[in-house]
Amino acid sequence: MIVSKFVKILIGVGFTLLVLLVAGGVFLHHLVTKSYPVTEGSIETTGLHSTVHIYHDEYGVPHVSANDEHDLMYAAG
Repeated sequence: MIVSKFVKILIGVGFTLLVLLVAGGVFLHHLVTKSYPVTEGSIETTGLHSTVHIYHDEYGVPHVSANDEHDLMYAAG
């Protein structure tokens, strides 16, 4: 009788630890991937005088191409 109660407690603790481990893994994955920069697509915003092009080279370095200094600083900021 005592052995079966001990086994039930051990199974419950193991299941709880498994759920906490999976939840922690999902949380850490979300925490890491949400900080990745957006490197594809386009964004429309107000405040620019003309079109600004931003691209990343093969090393991941961003390059900004704008018609005037205002647009350059706006896009870089």
